[in-house]
Amino acid sequence: MGNKLTNLENNYYYGFTRSFWHVIISILFLSLIGGVIMIGWSFIPSSKRHVVKTAPPVKQRYPKQVAVTTKEVLQKLPKEKEAIKKVLDEQTKIANTPPVNQEVYVIEDIVDTLNLTNFNNEIANLKLLIPVKKYSSLWNPKGYYTYPQGKRKYDVTKNEKYRKWVVLSQGLKDQIISKIDAMGFKSYKEKYQLLKTYNQCLAKINTTDRELILKKLLSFFNKNKVETINAIEHLTKLLPLFDENITQVFDNESYFIKKNPQDGLGMIAFETKILPNFTKEDRLQAAKVLKSEYLNFYDYNLSAFTETTQNFITMLPKVSKGQEAVALQYFYEVYRSKNAQRIAQIRTIDNNYQQRINSIENKYQADIKNAQLEYNAKVQKKTFWRLYSFWTICSAIGSVLVVTLILLMLSMIRNVNKLASVLLLKKENN
Repeated sequence: MGNKLTNLENNYYYGFTRSFWHVIISILFLSLIGGVIMIGWSFIPSSKRHVVKTAPPVKQRYPKQVAVTTKEVLQKLPKEKEAIKKVLDEQTKIANTPPVNQEVYVIEDIVDTLNLTNFNNEIANLKLLIPVKKYSSLWNPKGYYTYPQGKRKYDVTKNEKYRKWVVLSQGLKDQIISKIDAMGFKSYKEKYQLLKTYNQCLAKINTTDRELILKKLLSFFNKNKVETINAIEHLTKLLPLFDENITQVFDNESYFIKKNPQDGLGMIAFETKILPNFTKEDRLQAAKVLKSEYLNFYDYNLSAFTETTQNFITMLPKVSKGQEAVALQYFYEVYRSKNAQRIAQIRTIDNNYQQRINSIENKYQADIKNAQLEYNAKVQKKTFWRLYSFWTICSAIGSVLVVTLILLMLSMIRNVNKLASVLLLKKENN
């Protein structure tokens, strides 16, 4: 009976156990191979989806530049002189505040013989422009004598040391030297250059206006010495275009130059170019209209202003004398009205175009973000499987070792059982 049980155990139990463990070992080896493959796959760099940005749309064309017709301007022109005057009076006024006199700094000059001579020659030229005989009170200093030791002593001796001249007001030459010296024209070369510029300016205007213009010139300073001379040269070209109100013109233009240091001279040059197209009676009002329009509506864009104004010049031959300045005012009003509609259309086109660009950009950024998220997900997936495969390999190796030990133990048990069976059989035979 014992032999039968032993045979049954050896034939079925160990046979079944051997097959079972073979399957287990096969599974473990397959897991090991799969883990190695997965680790190798996890080290392959993940691919990232390439995102292509949509091409920008074609921008709608802007509407054409505004064109003001002569008919539109003429229809707006008032017929009566009173109405014309009212229109011009209602426009923005340009302040006539004269420039502030500069502070006086007196520094002794080293005498330069050549330029001193040139300076005195310009003084002589100035005397031709403003004759001493006619303007003696201007040229001659005012004052009186005092007699510290009594007038009688001077009357007897006629010695100048016994009397002293007290100056109440300087003569014109001394005033010129004092004022231009205070503006920084210290050397006689600089004084000569400035006085020469003064004379060139005075020579272009009427004799009756020269005294007042000279006083205004002596108070005019623009940023620095070079710019001052440059500004006066521009005024020299502009002032002869006016027969009347020269002092008002000078005040307006000099004030404009000082308040617009960047483009003031450019505007004066443009006025000099365009005002000859107007009759002399309309030039003063036209100059005011030009500066008012430029300052109020063009944000210091001189090139755009000149381009707009040039379109008006072609209309001037059809405008009646005395209505040119008000016609210019109405031209600007019609232009602004039409241009406002064009600007609104341009703004709509720009907004629509920008919205489409923003939409494309937003989609592009969203695609980039999604592509990055997909890429990160792939990286995380490979990282997970790399760690999982590592633990699978370790587990498979450990399991193989355990199974090997178990099979070894079973093999030893089987051999012992066989040995015991043989010994038992010999014992029974004996």
